Amino acid sequence: MADHLDMSIRLFLEPGEEAIMHAPNAAGVEDWLTRSQSLEIFSTGSNLAPLPPAGTDAWYQNLRQKRHERHAKWLVPILEFSKHPGERVLGLGRTLGSDWVEYARMGAEMVVCDPDPEHMEITRGHFRSVGKNAKFIQMGGPSGNLPLASGSLDVAVVNWLNENEPLGQDLFQELFRCLKPGGKVIALAWARYSVHWRHWLKPSGLFQQITATEARKLLESFQETRIRRRHIRRGDMPRLIRWIPVPLIERVIGRVMVLKAFKPLTASLPMGKVA
Repeated sequence: MADHLDMSIRLFLEPGEEAIMHAPNAAGVEDWLTRSQSLEIFSTGSNLAPLPPAGTDAWYQNLRQKRHERHAKWLVPILEFSKHPGERVLGLGRTLGSDWVEYARMGAEMVVCDPDPEHMEITRGHFRSVGKNAKFIQMGGPSGNLPLASGSLDVAVVNWLNENEPLGQDLFQELFRCLKPGGKVIALAWARYSVHWRHWLKPSGLFQQITATEARKLLESFQETRIRRRHIRRGDMPRLIRWIPVPLIERVIGRVMVLKAFKPLTASLPMGKVA
């Protein structure tokens, strides 16, 4: 099984790209890909069984369907896929590319930045599977500098759901620099205080979590700041409150924190790096 998945990952590469691919070793490929799939579709266990072979067009399509039409339907309005045709959108984070591809399918000009080379190559394959293009860039670590010109982006979307490093001020300063005046930032991160109350005193060590106070601090240079909660499964809820509709209760104790804000129109454009 591991050999099959390792081969599937290498199918994502164009001829001659093998030198830049640093896939997990064969013994760890299955666990790595299973974990990545779980995060991509917001589900685990038996829900992964029906997925087609990794690397096929059907696999990519299945990832998008499970993410956007079943387990995380709230992402479609939150990430505003259809609202940014013709705009330059940055997609930043360790993902398998489902959201970035959806922006491209809706007409956005995508710039994809993923600190993880394995995820980056899978995302390249995801774009090829739907006949779309993107500019792929590297950054110096999860909170490093972005090799983009100042004022070169209309929208910056950050997916921090697969990170174990803090969502830092340095990254948001870089996003602020790269956005045009009036540009928008959208960020997703795990909420510190959510329906998983056992983590309130002892946070999960797997991924970084933030509070609303920390989120507001990150966005202090922006304006029209909005912080929302999303994503909860009825099975996660205490039995006494399961009668409450999920779309209502997730706004209070949802697991994902959604940050949205705009760069002020009056913000100056400092000299920056060339794209």
